[in-house]
Amino acid sequence: MQTSFEIDYVDPVVETIETLCELGFESKGHCYVSERGDCRAAIRPSNGWLYLMNIRTNPRSRSLGQASALLRDICRIADDFRVTVFLEVEAGSDSDMTESQLLDWYWRHGFRGCKSEMIREPQ
Repeated sequence: MQTSFEIDYVDPVVETIETLCELGFESKGHCYVSERGDCRAAIRPSNGWLYLMNIRTNPRSRSLGQASALLRDICRIADDFRVTVFLEVEAGSDSDMTESQLLDWYWRHGFRGCKSEMIREPQ
């Protein structure tokens, strides 16, 4: 006698993206973007992880905590679904932060790594 059964598997990255969309991220082709106030973040799924493509704040609104709040939301949802987030650290031409300051900022949000790449495992 042969028994068949289905395995209900839901990709945690897909669940993470769906939940972030409920919080205001919108599909923009190959990535998902959220704009809150003067802050913008872009993420995309990549091989079972979330890749944080960029997070930027308009210069006139920096130091108000908008980027930190958005990054905390991304990390909280990734934690909920046990998804690792990774990024490449690069100070933009309009940034008033050095790469060293950016590394420190990401470090405070739980990211670890070297000069150019950082990851944040679920916490």
